[in-house]
Amino acid sequence: MRRLLFGVVVASVLSALQGVADNSLTADEKKAGWMLLFNGETLDGWKADKWNPGGFAVEEGALKCSGKRSMLYYDGAGKEMKDFHFIADVKTMPNANSGIFFHTKYQDKGWPPGHEAQVNTSHADPVKTGSIYIVAKHLEKSGNDGEWFRYEIIVRGNEITTKVDGKLIKVYREGIVDRPRKLSSGTIGLQAHDPGSVVYYKNIKVKPLKTRWFEVMDFGPALQTSVSIGKMVVLKGVAARLGADRASTMLYDTEMMSMNAAWEGWLKIQGTPWDGRHGGLPAHGGSAPLFLSETGPGWAKDGSFKDPREAGYGPLPKEWLHYKGRYVHGDQTVLAYTVGETLVWEMPAREEVGGQRAYTRTFHIAEASEKLTLRVINMPGKNIGIMGAEKVPGALNTASLSVGVIGKDMMVYQPEPGQVLLNIAKGAKDVTFKVVMADKPVDLEKWPAAVDLTPLTQGGGLQWPGTFKASGTLGTGAPYATDDIPLPPSINPWMSKIRFSGFDFFADGTSLAAVTWNGDVWVATGITAGLENVVWKRYAAGLFETLGLKIVDDVVYVTGKDQITRLHDLNKDGEADFYECFNNDIMITRNFHEFTFDLQTDPQGNFYFAKAAPVRKGGRGFGTTHAHHGIVFKVSKDGETSEVFATGFRAPGGMGVGPNGEVTAGENEGTYVPACKINWVTKGSFAGVIHPGNGRTMDQGYDEPLCWMPMPIDNSGGGQVWVAGDKWGVPAGTMLHLSYGRSTVYRVLQQDVDGVMQGGVVKLPVKLSSSAMRGRFNAKDGQLYVSGFKGWQTNASRESAIQRIRYTGKPVLTPMGLRVTDKGVYLSFEQTLDKELAEDLTSYAVHWWNYLWSPQYGSGWFSVDNPDPERLALAMKKESKGGRKGPDGKKIKFLGDKVSIVKAVLQADGKTVFLDIPTIRTVMQMRIKLDVETTDGDEIVQEIYNTIHVLPKK
Repeated sequence: MRRLLFGVVVASVLSALQGVADNSLTADEKKAGWMLLFNGETLDGWKADKWNPGGFAVEEGALKCSGKRSMLYYDGAGKEMKDFHFIADVKTMPNANSGIFFHTKYQDKGWPPGHEAQVNTSHADPVKTGSIYIVAKHLEKSGNDGEWFRYEIIVRGNEITTKVDGKLIKVYREGIVDRPRKLSSGTIGLQAHDPGSVVYYKNIKVKPLKTRWFEVMDFGPALQTSVSIGKMVVLKGVAARLGADRASTMLYDTEMMSMNAAWEGWLKIQGTPWDGRHGGLPAHGGSAPLFLSETGPGWAKDGSFKDPREAGYGPLPKEWLHYKGRYVHGDQTVLAYTVGETLVWEMPAREEVGGQRAYTRTFHIAEASEKLTLRVINMPGKNIGIMGAEKVPGALNTASLSVGVIGKDMMVYQPEPGQVLLNIAKGAKDVTFKVVMADKPVDLEKWPAAVDLTPLTQGGGLQWPGTFKASGTLGTGAPYATDDIPLPPSINPWMSKIRFSGFDFFADGTSLAAVTWNGDVWVATGITAGLENVVWKRYAAGLFETLGLKIVDDVVYVTGKDQITRLHDLNKDGEADFYECFNNDIMITRNFHEFTFDLQTDPQGNFYFAKAAPVRKGGRGFGTTHAHHGIVFKVSKDGETSEVFATGFRAPGGMGVGPNGEVTAGENEGTYVPACKINWVTKGSFAGVIHPGNGRTMDQGYDEPLCWMPMPIDNSGGGQVWVAGDKWGVPAGTMLHLSYGRSTVYRVLQQDVDGVMQGGVVKLPVKLSSSAMRGRFNAKDGQLYVSGFKGWQTNASRESAIQRIRYTGKPVLTPMGLRVTDKGVYLSFEQTLDKELAEDLTSYAVHWWNYLWSPQYGSGWFSVDNPDPERLALAMKKESKGGRKGPDGKKIKFLGDKVSIVKAVLQADGKTVFLDIPTIRTVMQMRIKLDVETTDGDEIVQEIYNTIHVLPKK
């Protein structure tokens, strides 16, 4: 729910208006984009309908609406509005009834389209000013007849906010549920409604709002993310949205178990997933914080708050503090964690009593296994007032923050300025208390007591009611047809962009869960042969830049920057209620490039994901690094333990785990990465990227990949997937590689030579409309499903897609095997080949070249047959992409050394061709072009890109 607090903006606007003549704009307002809709003298720019055109007039500088039902529409410049901030001063006379319409349009007669903000102080209609007609009722009057009040309407995305004299009245978010009135776009209209009714309007102005989808996105009641606030950064934060209007925020650190800040407003959403910048984190985006507590442990261990982490990254030791997850219940968030062996539930909230606002933290502790000390506030040297304590002259009057506690035998105290603590005795049971924090003391005796949190941990009402239904599109073609699974609409009630980055199937094979880069999980049903009735439901939101999803025993696991989250639907209503922290051992920094890609499991149930290294802006070099940068990370089946499985990666955009536990990972060209590649990953292997965090040096070398791929073949790798079953046209166990950058599926031809894996890729005849990022085989139909989105360099034509690559029964005309020896290359096919063409040397063309492994970004192509030592030496110091110098000194494009084939021999099986290459040698990149035919006359025109590490004897 995107519920923005405009208090600061509105306050400045109202302040600016004081002392300004009616029906005019200040210079600052004009500069800020405000438009005046009424000049106080005429109805120029307005157009009345034909019901009662005499019902509108100008009287003493005000626009008067009176008499029986009719409409006056704004018809001036800028009348077509979508997102806007509307302000008017309004005065109702006794028994008056009127309304302000928006997203409407002129019509001669009849009820206009759009929404209506009610204007009604004393009329018999119980729905009063501030109501949004039909959809959001307000039954208490605001102000008095005969007195001017300021009315505000704010529309952003799918949300409408109304205020009277700065006080929030209603926030309505348009959802899927069918309503007779819809947000769209249009003009403003003023309504006269009843005979004898008189309402006056003046100072009518509007400011169009330029909003981006992520500024109005509904993240749910909390967002897991890094947050920058002042000079402080909370790396693994939960920003909890508070109040029924979700217009305030408290920020919690899930590594420290501490509450760090509270403020009016929300976050300024920014950073790579949102605005595309290389840098920047979501940041504090509202009023000045009530408190800003320094990062550090929120609970003591053996009486000490000293942080034991050497580098300051990662969670505290589990035996001290361990985050368990968060419960979602309506607008409320309950945090769960352990202090030692003691389970703690904590609920942040914003409360108001007698017109005074305070931020609160409600705690429940079933039983304290040891003496516990909570650090409520960590603001060294600050003057903090203690509510309920014996008053010290001047102390509470000068403090900008007052802290108190409500609960039996509970007391907060300040052992030193700025450090507020609270003790809980060992053995204490069913302890429930509330910490209250306000800008001045409140009467704790009149404040609500702490509520029982137990009901809030058992599942709440629907956050996102309704579903999207659509039919898919079945493709044509052979041997593969590409079927489109319909996605939720890109403009949905929660303004969440659909960028599916990972997915998996439930056990029934007809439903799946998919995760977006912006932290949503959606569930689709109806994944049947015809895709006639696909139904989508939003299942979870507010996760941290999620790029991988795996379903185990029909439970959804999602990987984000902060943790693997296991999602539980506690009350079986189709939405997740408990966002369990399955494992949060991974360490992160504030760098924009620390993507956590993919989520896979091995046959033993262990989890794997790949984590990128923190490159600098522009992609070259690295920022601050540590041992968890550029790795494949392994987490045990139960989530209790983890380890760095392999290192030396830069941007492994996807990975795979095969049916026998084979681990692979893609990689993108960059610093220490000459070209894109497929890594064959084993425990302890090093893929080649050097940075201080892994402590490697170039003289130690690196573990060579299964194969390299030049930029035209793959400029940004996705994941790998193994063919399952016998329904997809190629043998089960065949490995496939997905190219995110080229939106392509490649068949991987691998050769194991005494434990050394080498091979190449050949393109499959598959057409995709979005990037190929993640792939899964559906056990029910045996077909390959591929998802992807546009987030960085890709040739994808669509923002996102989930597509089924369906085998239609025709032959798959690609090589199925590649084997090199010290004599040449064997190419095998699934079809019998025409002997004449198979043995014709003009059917083949072979080239090869090398790359240079260096600290530079990527690599040029270097001759294998005629190496240039000077150019190689220069390439160690300077980027070498862009060709080589020819005899005349000018740069030329090098396309590789041409390789001589002395003969081609079709083997006895009729499906294997031996290419006799006397000069064969180890090379980083070989390209084999072939144009042959089957005995049935089918043409096979392909290119293989492969790597040779070793040359076994023939």
